[in-house]
Amino acid sequence: MPATPAGNHHRGRRHASTREADDSVPILEPDTGLLEEHQATIQDTNDFGATTKTRNDYRSRNRKFINFIFEKYPSLYDYATVLLSDDDRADRGKYYTPKDTRDLKYTGLSADVFTAFLSEEKTKKNGKLSSYSDLVKYYCAIKWGSITSDRLLPSLFFSKVDAFMKREIIDIKTCCYEIKDAICELSNTIKDTINSADEKGINAAILEQTINAMETRIMTRLDQLNPAGGV
Repeated sequence: MPATPAGNHHRGRRHASTREADDSVPILEPDTGLLEEHQATIQDTNDFGATTKTRNDYRSRNRKFINFIFEKYPSLYDYATVLLSDDDRADRGKYYTPKDTRDLKYTGLSADVFTAFLSEEKTKKNGKLSSYSDLVKYYCAIKWGSITSDRLLPSLFFSKVDAFMKREIIDIKTCCYEIKDAICELSNTIKDTINSADEKGINAAILEQTINAMETRIMTRLDQLNPAGGV
């Protein structure tokens, strides 16, 4: 193999599409398929370490999206989802639950419909905002479902949803900065009140009123952000 020219060493990960490969020969597979113990080991790896609780949560989130399509975009329902067969539901590697009767087709799935769903999920019934991590779980559920079903999502889906999620991060950062500003304002107001106090001491009533007003402002923003994702 010829030496690599000085200063031209390859660094970083090489993508599969850039590797030298030979696809002219059919893949050699054992006649009887992989041994059951090897299939189980590979399945454990493909699960990304997801627990039963996580897998059930992903299925629940995908069902919610499927219901969203049925209710809001019924014309897409038959094209975007597929009725599960008994064999599908019995396949241990797909982790369907008794509640799953349909799954997404994933292939050709509209990012616009999914981000519309996320936008609706972002605001809870009580008016509070869902946490960013909760929205991420819906995205993870879609990607996980695609992998377990062996049906790939379109590349445009990833680029559009990634852009949407980045905008959500910006919105949350803006909210955090507003809270930080409110806290700084509260601190400065307390200092000004103390500095302007007369010889008799701090006017406790004015100071308490100021603190209560700033506390209300801060808690309102925290409730809207709802970082814990609680109700």
